[in-house]
Amino acid sequence: DQNLPVTSLAANYTLAPNDRATVVYNNGGAVTWSFSPAATLGNGWLVYVINGDGGNITLDPSGGETIDGDSTKVLAPGESCVVFSDGANLH
Repeated sequence: DQNLPVTSLAANYTLAPNDRATVVYNNGGAVTWSFSPAATLGNGWLVYVINGDGGNITLDPSGGETIDGDSTKVLAPGESCVVFSDGANLH
């Protein structure tokens, strides 16, 4: 039995260890969601990201870390993904 708490956000936000295994839902237009350092998030940390509004979400890893090998990842309206930390970078 799974229970994934949903957090609706309408502004820029920094995802942290306490957001582990939650759903974050954008309902506020174009936003940037940053991440705490992957080492702080830990190996196995994950979050579900849903872009439900009219603007892009820019996912921005900490410092020089990457997400899928890039410095940022952009989700258009209607897109979603699962972001996973391996303790060094995001995927």
